[in-house]
Amino acid sequence: MADVWLRTQPTDIVVAVDRSGSMGLPLSMAGSTTRLAASQEALQFLGRLIPQVVPGGDGRPHRLALVSFNDTATTQLNLTALNSAGFASAWSNAVVSLTASGASSIPAGINAARGHVLSATNAN
Repeated sequence: MADVWLRTQPTDIVVAVDRSGSMGLPLSMAGSTTRLAASQEALQFLGRLIPQVVPGGDGRPHRLALVSFNDTATTQLNLTALNSAGFASAWSNAVVSLTASGASSIPAGINAARGHVLSATNAN
């Protein structure tokens, strides 16, 4: 059922990720992988997985954006068509550019992501 929905409605997706200083801490006491590194791996997977989704039934592509936040929010990648030639490298570069620092303002991240959603043309 979800497959039909994804094929018939072009969708804009905005991902907000925490890049505050605590994201530079290890996932566990025994490990060396940081929380941010784990998030980056998940985001890279997402960037490879979502473009496999069939474009919307009306021909408009699905789009993806990346917002990060610590004490302020930053748009790492504006809404970008998943079927565009430069999407894969633009997404990867945006994810790799994330660095952990500062405090955490979840409202800043949510507000920035919300701004992208409200201006979206594929607001499904």
